[in-house]
Amino acid sequence: MTKEFPNGVYPVMLTPFTENNEVDYEALGKLVDWYIEKGVNGLFADCQSSEMFFYHWRNV
Repeated sequence: MTKEFPNGVYPVMLTPFTENNEVDYEALGKLVDWYIEKGVNGLFADCQSSEMFFYHWRNV
């Protein structure tokens, strides 16, 4: 199993919210379209990268 990403860009997936603290799906769609237009190779959707470390240390 390889631990390297293929060449390319994999930005952290951000979640935009409305003023009512709800996910702003319209803004999210625009953001994903923008990422695609810029040519990213994929998205890193892990509830911000800090969640990955939280899960890891709770299960060690």
